[in-house]
Amino acid sequence: MRFIFSKKFIISECLKRFFIRIRADCLLAVRSIEKYEEIARRLLGLMGDESIKNINEEYITRLKQKLNEQNLSSSRKNQFIVLARNLLKYMAEIEHEKVFDYQKIKRFKEENKVVEFLTDEEVEVLLNSIPETCITKLRLKALVICLLSTGSRISAMLSLDKCDLNWKTGVVTCRGKGGKMNQLIFNEMSREYLKKYLAERKDNSPALFVTTKGKRWQINCVERAIRNQGRRAGINKRVYCHLMRKTSASKMFFSGTPLPIVSKFLCHSDLATTEKYYLRGANFQEVQQYHKTLDYSYLVKKEPEGG
Repeated sequence: MRFIFSKKFIISECLKRFFIRIRADCLLAVRSIEKYEEIARRLLGLMGDESIKNINEEYITRLKQKLNEQNLSSSRKNQFIVLARNLLKYMAEIEHEKVFDYQKIKRFKEENKVVEFLTDEEVEVLLNSIPETCITKLRLKALVICLLSTGSRISAMLSLDKCDLNWKTGVVTCRGKGGKMNQLIFNEMSREYLKKYLAERKDNSPALFVTTKGKRWQINCVERAIRNQGRRAGINKRVYCHLMRKTSASKMFFSGTPLPIVSKFLCHSDLATTEKYYLRGANFQEVQQYHKTLDYSYLVKKEPEGG
């Protein structure tokens, strides 16, 4: 049975109120909100703009069929599913409307992807490929080193001002994903390169990283600079900002740092997120290395010789 209701229940109107709430409560980063707004537009294009009361099991089945026809990855298709779930959850829990139970909507099964990261050798090649001959190169080198030290998302790093950093301890408190207040740690090397970079600047901008015109450096420009530098360095894999975060997490974990501490370093609220998306898999040489810990010989009582 299909329902026709007032404008209040049209999906596009519900989405407007949903996104207003998310922005007001800082529940997601700005880039994440923009991504889901794009997904919302595509959802309306696929399914039409009808009453949210018409979302039911049959509607979700049709949505999944249409997504399958788009030849999208499972993770991409799940962005539509997550949006639908969260919208229904908002309508039920915030607006107290009787809508389809969002918990009945199942996600597409995703294959576990191999976690990308840079080896120590690749980090060395990348950093040494960036000369310190001009301020733009010094800025890029300082940024890469800061990303590796802090494990920060690029959006958080570029939002920082010079006055945010405690130059003595290297600790910064900043607003992260979902509006959470996070702490970042800039090690001695990152602070050293920041000082080098800042000493070359002639602008009065408060931002920690700026363009040559003194405006805050933007994410798309940074991504392009790091991607191009990876190519110039001859690294045979895609090099991007978030790769530094994954690299630092894997390096910490496989250096013996407990998983909860790595998760805290990344400012995650869920250990499973850290393990699934940020920690590279072990290789057999590491299995052999840690297999030595399975030595129980000291527990076995030895028989007297010649007995």
